[in-house]
Amino acid sequence: FQAIDQLDVQTGGYGARYGFSTGGVTSVNVKRGTNEFKGGISYTWTPNSLRENPDPVALNNGTIWRSYDQNNSSNSTLSIWAGGPIVKDKLFFFALMSYSKSDSSTFGARGSGYSGGPSTPYTSSRNTSYSEYHSTQPYWLLKLDWYLNDSNHIEYTGFDNTRKTSYANYRATY
Repeated sequence: FQAIDQLDVQTGGYGARYGFSTGGVTSVNVKRGTNEFKGGISYTWTPNSLRENPDPVALNNGTIWRSYDQNNSSNSTLSIWAGGPIVKDKLFFFALMSYSKSDSSTFGARGSGYSGGPSTPYTSSRNTSYSEYHSTQPYWLLKLDWYLNDSNHIEYTGFDNTRKTSYANYRATY
């Protein structure tokens, strides 16, 4: 979000410059460098210890069918950005670097959740599923603006938002 200068959403009645769109158009402009140096840093963190777990789900006989107390989830994002002149009134830059990380682990419900008939217990299974999720997303953006003269302007915008994700699924004892 630190790289967004202007966001425009058109849902109808928009001009021909958007082509033959039938639903809607979202247009995002990236910040540009100016003759004044500006920058910042932000860090957001959501630790598992500050999250609340829902109450466990119990069957009519009081047996716990699904518990959330062993599930966990945390994420964090660090962003650093800066912009300014390289050559006053001619060449400007805006750059952003960001790194996001998410981790979670989740236990599923006990057994299939279905009884074999009216006289059999709803579930007697001690088995459940367990999954782990890990995601990292390094992100960078660079915008260069070169004003050759009052009538000509060369612009470069480059970015990379490659996300690396891993999932692991296991069978576990409830």
